[in-house]
Amino acid sequence: MSYKTVLAHINDERRAARLIEFAALFAKAHDAHLIGLFVVPLPVVLNEWPDIAIAEMIESQRKSYREEGGRIEAIFNEKTAFLPRPAEWRQLESQYATVAEALVQNARMADIVIAPQADLSWHLTHTLDGAEAAIMESGRPVLVVPNAGDHQPTPAHVTVAWNGRKEATRAAFDALPIIKKAGQAGIVWVDPRTGSPAAGDLPCAELAVTFARHGVKADAKAIQADDEGVAAALREEAKRNASGLLVMGAYGHSRLREFVLGGATRNTMREMTLPVLFSH
Repeated sequence: MSYKTVLAHINDERRAARLIEFAALFAKAHDAHLIGLFVVPLPVVLNEWPDIAIAEMIESQRKSYREEGGRIEAIFNEKTAFLPRPAEWRQLESQYATVAEALVQNARMADIVIAPQADLSWHLTHTLDGAEAAIMESGRPVLVVPNAGDHQPTPAHVTVAWNGRKEATRAAFDALPIIKKAGQAGIVWVDPRTGSPAAGDLPCAELAVTFARHGVKADAKAIQADDEGVAAALREEAKRNASGLLVMGAYGHSRLREFVLGGATRNTMREMTLPVLFSH
């Protein structure tokens, strides 16, 4: 497996430059075609406004989004000019009040999606941040980049969270192109059941052997944490290993574009200090 089509979702001018730089370097490292995606959402209007005011407000908001998309496109073109193959810019008009639907549809045609961490201090985060939608609905791995810090798209060490379930399995193998480039991985089984014999059995050891067949030096380790402490335990283990990437399955469900994440997934999304590749 390799990544040949990389989709970067960019819907916030403030975070555009650093995300594009990360995505461009990632695409270059994997000899992949890079697509930058900006989605113009359908503006939200109030029913009590006069019809003419609604029409004017919709057009005004659409114009503002389009203009921001144009400015981000200029940044995209500048930051991707060094790539050996031309990058592609897409600016789409959504029929919904969020970017989720358009992002998911475009993500399904890519090998991997790169998206920024949701900015919960931003009043437009639920409208324009789409990482959760891509993770839960696209069926593609999503590499989420933290809003703070300087992160490398080609890490020298990767930490893989493992519990043997479908989501963790998909994440581990979806991340294999990155893990093979790194050459080193730490596979971590987080056992939430204090005193369970599973920790002593090192259930992730066989995955380490599988990685070794791909030329990856992989260590297996079991640690214990309560349910609410899983995300923190994984961050600490990644920090201890000086990992540049955390890989984990995403747990939760979605309903009518409403995404409900499991505890470890939600906490990791909110508190990440390094890039995280999620698969669902």
